[in-house]
Parts: sequence; structure tokens; C-alpha cells
Amino acid sequence: MAVMIEGERPLKISVRIASAGGRCTVYLTRVELGGVVLEGSVLDFLIQTFFKPLYPDAKINEPFDLDYNIDHLEVRPSSLRVILK
Repeated sequence: MAVMIEGERPLKISVRIASAGGRCTVYLTRVELGGVVLEGSVLDFLIQTFFKPLYPDAKINEPFDLDYNIDHLEVRPSSLRVILK
């Protein structure tokens, strides 16, 4: 594991975003690090073991409030639409 996360490597991530009622949740669904794909329970384990201790305020797979009177977000491959209350 240490060899995989050591140094600089290309990183690709896939997320799913759900939002409504002034709250948003970002679900991390897939990570590709240097050609190695991480998904499912392995990815959940790495988030809890490595990412959360380093960044305890990060809200991965947890809802958070949207600021600036935003009601929800509409995310598409080509655009992001912000809907105000």
C-alpha cells in the first residue's frame, strides 16, 4: 500500500452527487491511482483509514449544507446548474 500512494502518480476519480433542500452529498465511487482501480469496500476502507484521519473536516459520503442560499445542484457531464432557494 505504501508503494502505491508514495510519490506522484496520475489520479482519476469518479463521484456521484446528490443534493436537495440546501444539502449535498458527494459519493466517491471510483479512484484510479497510477493505473490501479479502487472501488467498493476497498475504497471505503482507504477513505476511513487514510483520508479521514488526514482531513477530518472533509465530507466524503456525508451530507453537508450548501451555502449562499443554494437549494440544490444539477450536475451533468457538460455543465453544473446551481438552483437557488
